[in-house]
Amino acid sequence: MVRVCVVGCLHGQLDRVYADIEMMDREAGMKTELVLCCGDFQAVRNPVDLQSLSVPPKYYEMGDFYRYYSEEVIAPILTVFVGGNHEASNYLQELPYGGWVAPNIWYMGYAGVVQFAGLRIGGFSGIYKVHDYCLGHFEHPPYNEATKRSVYHLRSLEVFRLGQISRRLDIMLSHDWPRGIYHYGDTQRLLMRKRHFRAEVEANTLGSPPAEQLLCRLRPRFWFAAHLHCKFAAVVQHRDPPDRQTKFLALDKCLPSRDYLQFLDIEPDPSPAAFDTEGNVVGADAEHGPIIVTNIATEEEEEEEDAKKKLFIDPEWMCILQSTNQFLSLTQIPCMLPGQDGKPIRSYSATADDLKSIYETFGGIFSLPHNFERTAPIYKPEDTSYRRRDNQKLAKLAEVDARNQKQAFFSNPQTELLCAMLELTNPNAALMGKASYNLSEMTSRIMTKDEDDGDGVVSSDEDGFGPSPSKSSRTIPNPEEINLDDVYEHDPGSVGGVYGSETLEAPMNDNEYNPEPVVKNPEVIDIDGLDDEEVEENEEPEAYEPHSLTGCRIDPGVTYNPQPMNLNESIVERSKTK
Repeated sequence: MVRVCVVGCLHGQLDRVYADIEMMDREAGMKTELVLCCGDFQAVRNPVDLQSLSVPPKYYEMGDFYRYYSEEVIAPILTVFVGGNHEASNYLQELPYGGWVAPNIWYMGYAGVVQFAGLRIGGFSGIYKVHDYCLGHFEHPPYNEATKRSVYHLRSLEVFRLGQISRRLDIMLSHDWPRGIYHYGDTQRLLMRKRHFRAEVEANTLGSPPAEQLLCRLRPRFWFAAHLHCKFAAVVQHRDPPDRQTKFLALDKCLPSRDYLQFLDIEPDPSPAAFDTEGNVVGADAEHGPIIVTNIATEEEEEEEDAKKKLFIDPEWMCILQSTNQFLSLTQIPCMLPGQDGKPIRSYSATADDLKSIYETFGGIFSLPHNFERTAPIYKPEDTSYRRRDNQKLAKLAEVDARNQKQAFFSNPQTELLCAMLELTNPNAALMGKASYNLSEMTSRIMTKDEDDGDGVVSSDEDGFGPSPSKSSRTIPNPEEINLDDVYEHDPGSVGGVYGSETLEAPMNDNEYNPEPVVKNPEVIDIDGLDDEEVEENEEPEAYEPHSLTGCRIDPGVTYNPQPMNLNESIVERSKTK
């Protein structure tokens, strides 16, 4: 059993989160082993990063992350997060395949899968916008107002890659909600709290269509999300296999007395697969079981408890990255993914030979190295904290430093290492006109690492950010633990539910959470005239306009490209009569 704390929109409030967790652990007499954040993490290292944050300058705040980045403070619990729509995109773009943004804090990249203590955790970053979905990752710093927003929009390549996963997932993280998930929980209670959702719920346009497709395809045991700033639980009973459930939970943003965190005890998959010493996949369910690598022996003698706290690479995901590398696009031209060019479709899922090759590449050792490196100056403010009255000053500092180009577009060493091992394209290096990796530079960097450990720390005379602050006092923690058993008290007779919610059987329609129709990528759209302003707390969210569909059946044995689809209107009618 693994004790996990799930966090909604964090908005840079790391100190509050860790203080709340510490208090809850102390009261419960337990120890949280893993923190999962569902986006809007805001890994802001210094004022320059604020320029890439998609918020008006009047809302600029440094938050707490810069202290973890400078290693003044080390995250007390291993933390894994996906990106949202309010991120320091210039930093996260350095790690498209994931990486350490600070010691003990792991970013999942555009999409990714990792393992911890026997749990297999997938995730993807950003939010869905139809006009950018099929484009390549063309954005790079310095961003203009348009690319500052499009950079965090979900792309079809990441959804395609996740769709190749054939082995069971325990957890999926996203920022967006899957479209239609509100039909599987207490819809009326949701609409009482968020009245402006009603039109989109009734039209079935609230949420992300690609996330809905992945929910149907991957059927993870748990799915956690954020973005809409409210707590909502649901249960999806899948039809194939009939005993598979997905327990969905969305959480609020990090503010006092808001339901922004949740503690869960999660049991790892009972029938995992594993590698033998030759790199062959073995186990009771060797074909579909998750290949858990946390129990593979290493040359180092480690205590079992220490090994449990490590994060591990997922071998199946590494295979998928390799097999789909050819589809990576860095242009605004819509990506041409398999099945869209009229050619026969083949699977890009990991084969036994692929997995054995990955085993040999990593030498059977899949634990992630602690190879965090600073790639930008640290922040050392004049005051111990920055509040809203200082935002004008902070915005001015960010603008001046960005103009002086103190932070260049950078190719992160962590990304270069993975690209070298798997022969992947390094997007940042390619956009800079460089090779994806340089073996001589990497060797030199490793040999001189000890001498260069302090290079990321720039004196206040050089960086203009001021002296280093003292450690600020912790904020008042959330007063009580959220008990999911109390979420839905309207149905005390519920049987087989999760978090005390009503278990709603999936509608008996093949297109609902077991989809068949998909479409090809939409036509090229002129994005220059499209407004992509993000929604404030009390404003109505932007409605998604689904486009027409063409008939195309999905063979679960081959690859496919999940695209927006229309659910049967019976769901909408059912939601109206609830």
